[in-house]
Amino acid sequence: MLAHGGAKYGVRNWRLERIAASTYEGAMLRHLFAWMRGEDIDPDSGEHHLQHLRACTTVVLDADDRDMMEDDRDRMESKEIK
Repeated sequence: MLAHGGAKYGVRNWRLERIAASTYEGAMLRHLFAWMRGEDIDPDSGEHHLQHLRACTTVVLDADDRDMMEDDRDRMESKEIK
């Protein structure tokens, strides 16, 4: 699965340049929601949406371990919940 991303974005790009957490947050949600709607295969790649989800989490965890991730997530604790 990482081969698709490598061809699209560069092999191990998250180890060469810092990544934004929000980029992967969006991708993870997009693939999860598509799968939840009943779409198994991503029409862009031909791969299973859950494979994309696995690849995204692998990249984020590896980038975080290597201090190569900019944590720009919109945290809930910063918002007033009514």
